[in-house]
Amino acid sequence: MLSICIPVYNVDVRELVEELSKQFTDTKLDGEIIVLDDGSNNHFRNLNKDIISLKAVRYYEQFNHGRSITRNKLVEYAKYDKIAFIDSDCIVSSNYLFNYCQPKSLSHQLVIGGLAYDKEKPDRNLRLRWNYGRKRESTIRYNENSISFLSSNFVIDRKLFNSIKFDERIKGYGNEDTLFGILLRRRQIPFYTINNKVIHKGIEPADIFLSKTKESLSNLWYIYKNTKYIELESHKAVKILKSKQPSILIKLLDLCYKLTERPIAMFLSKVYPSIFIFDVYKMLYLFHYKQTYDINQ
Repeated sequence: MLSICIPVYNVDVRELVEELSKQFTDTKLDGEIIVLDDGSNNHFRNLNKDIISLKAVRYYEQFNHGRSITRNKLVEYAKYDKIAFIDSDCIVSSNYLFNYCQPKSLSHQLVIGGLAYDKEKPDRNLRLRWNYGRKRESTIRYNENSISFLSSNFVIDRKLFNSIKFDERIKGYGNEDTLFGILLRRRQIPFYTINNKVIHKGIEPADIFLSKTKESLSNLWYIYKNTKYIELESHKAVKILKSKQPSILIKLLDLCYKLTERPIAMFLSKVYPSIFIFDVYKMLYLFHYKQTYDINQ
């Protein structure tokens, strides 16, 4: 009935897999849990090998190939016609499997369960990522005016997935799920959403989150320039990078970024995780990127 696919990179996935295995046992539903480690260090590989003995679990390892290739490979390993993707740093509710296996859910080609965050505030240096997740990721609306898509928790028909797949040209960090969502929208696939949220537990410290954000923005521009995803033109970051501004303005904003990058990062990490200031930080970084790589069309 259902193949649950979990890509893993330097995460302890035992709690998640143990719960899913238990749910297969309790519900007596047909299914499997496939875990593919994408080049984790030995510490996490040794921990995660504990899941091999669990019911319905298959565990594989590979050298690091990146998020897109790993997800596509997981589906190659799967044997059922319904494919569920769950990020390895999430936990599921006790009725997670039951909710996805209801007749109404199974009748749709694509079902999105959603993402949530703990209500309790984490340590201060984790609050920026936590705050962003609660205010942005947990509130995504899947409609015709949006190109957003989160690959952290969804079920898709195998046949549909194999006709689209994650774009394996994407090597850097971020945006492979956005591109997957664009391909789904091109096919006019309905985004059927249910309340079957996973809780995202893998919250990075602010400095790591800011670094990943910059890498994702840089990678977004590379993708836009080197592929044919014209839908990315509606992305705010691409709009900024595509737009033509006076060179003096770009230089001033680039200088502003250089002068304020560390103070803003320190403020977001240790004082207050303001999403507004985080957005300003991203905008300044885009102008810095524009100046550095002479992007001013």
